[in-house]
Amino acid sequence: MTSAPTDLDGTPRSPYASSAAPGSPRAAWALAIGCWILAAAALVLFFSSYAPGSTFAEDWPFVFTDATMAGVYGTVAAVVLARRRHVVAVFLIVAAVGGGLAAFGAGWRQAVLVGRLPAAPAIEVLYGSAWVPGTLSLFLVVPWLVRERVTPRAWLGAAAGLVVVVAFIMLPALVPDPGAAVAGLTAVAIAGGLATAAGVEHRRRGSGPGEREGLGWLAFGTAMMALSFLPLLLPYGVLPMWIVPALHLACQSVFPAAILVVVLRQRLWGLELAVSRATVAATLAVLLLGLY
Repeated sequence: MTSAPTDLDGTPRSPYASSAAPGSPRAAWALAIGCWILAAAALVLFFSSYAPGSTFAEDWPFVFTDATMAGVYGTVAAVVLARRRHVVAVFLIVAAVGGGLAAFGAGWRQAVLVGRLPAAPAIEVLYGSAWVPGTLSLFLVVPWLVRERVTPRAWLGAAAGLVVVVAFIMLPALVPDPGAAVAGLTAVAIAGGLATAAGVEHRRRGSGPGEREGLGWLAFGTAMMALSFLPLLLPYGVLPMWIVPALHLACQSVFPAAILVVVLRQRLWGLELAVSRATVAATLAVLLLGLY
């Protein structure tokens, strides 16, 4: 008789990991490269058309944040997709592509304002809408699914988060006061994100040593993502406009790393990838320097 497969620490490996769909390295490479090209194209288009004092110029921190989402989440999604095809990678791809399209829509609108490109409402509208599904799903849906076995309670939490995402997309267009609807849905999304973070923390406290790896960071990152939307509920002008994109940018230095920590440290879905501490330290140093 052959013994059951085990991890490096000798613990039995879940059969779910071995039954996960194999990865797609070529698609992963194409995804990462495509997301970075989309981010770069959006930034070049926006800043090459930048006109200080124009009605849209002050939105550059949001454009930079959206473009950063394309690169960061596109890379994290590619790491997962290269080894395993999993639903979490799908949500990461939606976040990456949505951020890139939002930034590109902003670049196109800015180019229209200075007369470099013709008006294209179908492209320009992406700035205010393309980022919504992926960004909200990151802290309302994804944390429930980053696990070896998705329990019925986790599926319920993910489904509830997905309902909020769909409502955020569709409801403002169906009610007479879209502004009030967006404000109410933002409050619901924040509450849902904090509930998701609490669910991850509860899971961490009830898990064994091997299953709680990285969950503290995931709970912290989820809470940060949810709270980064809190300034949107305040009256306009109470806080400087750059606070919101700055908070979102800070979240992008924590939340994607938290997902990778959980996936790699727990070897979820059979994904085994050795990352040296020197490489991680060097990468973090470069990122912190860039943020500074």
